[in-house]
Amino acid sequence: MIARGSILSARTHARDIRGGGFPPPRTAVVALGSIVMSDYGAGAASLSALEAGWDLPGAVETMDLGTPGPYLAEMIRDFDVLIFLD
Repeated sequence: MIARGSILSARTHARDIRGGGFPPPRTAVVALGSIVMSDYGAGAASLSALEAGWDLPGAVETMDLGTPGPYLAEMIRDFDVLIFLD
């Protein structure tokens, strides 16, 4: 059963029930932006709300990166799925 407040998709859940043997994709939810840079920090605020209100599966990692510039690619290169909050 998919719990309320869970990010698991029905497709992933169905695959897990059937024993497909595939690990869940490594997923990053990435908050971008900074109050210092005058963008109101919407990404960071959204990420905080997500973390407070949802039970995220172990394969989902949250990252508040602010304004990473050219280092962003290095920080996210090992993930299969990326979700950006800006």
